[in-house]
Amino acid sequence: MYENAFLILGKISAIAIAGSVVVLIFLTIIILYNLSTKKIVFPRLFSSLLVLFYGSLKAVFRFFKVDDKIIDKTYILVQNEMNLEKIKKTNYKDICIFMPQCLRSEKCPAKSHGGLVSCINCGLCPVGAAKKKAEKLKCNFFIATGGSVIKRLIKQYKPKAIIGVGCLYEVKEGLELCAKCNIPTYGVTLLKDGCVNTILDWDKFYSVLEK
Repeated sequence: MYENAFLILGKISAIAIAGSVVVLIFLTIIILYNLSTKKIVFPRLFSSLLVLFYGSLKAVFRFFKVDDKIIDKTYILVQNEMNLEKIKKTNYKDICIFMPQCLRSEKCPAKSHGGLVSCINCGLCPVGAAKKKAEKLKCNFFIATGGSVIKRLIKQYKPKAIIGVGCLYEVKEGLELCAKCNIPTYGVTLLKDGCVNTILDWDKFYSVLEK
């Protein structure tokens, strides 16, 4: 009796492992295809599987010494593609824009309070011009010091769409958070991340904003 039970469990485990391997191979192929062609296939299914097998995929890529940032880049690419049309249909006044404080100048004279930086458009960095442009369009523009602040602002302002700027990890986490809240979000990643002196492709940001 016990032998039969262990045999059945063994078969189930073998099937589960084999199935997981097949899924991981499928996801790896789709990841490489999406990045090389910029054409998204099976976006919703792919996005769900990517989140489900995120840790396993990271481990596989590291094992074969492949840059696992590819996984995050692909997730962002897919989410942006799926959300873009919904964001286009959203009024600017219902859009929140979140910028990281690391983009501002080291000599920035602006004060921060409650996790937000109050930009005074001093001209020392490009953030002030972006704020001016966004507010001219009637968007809500925030320079946040951390992810917890963004969660609070989402609850407070209840945006119908979001444009978020940050490092690769922050954008990926933000897209996941907003997906759970059913808020279409477009993520723009920094060209150079870090705590200070980060770099953003401002042309890309403005292109997204004007879409």
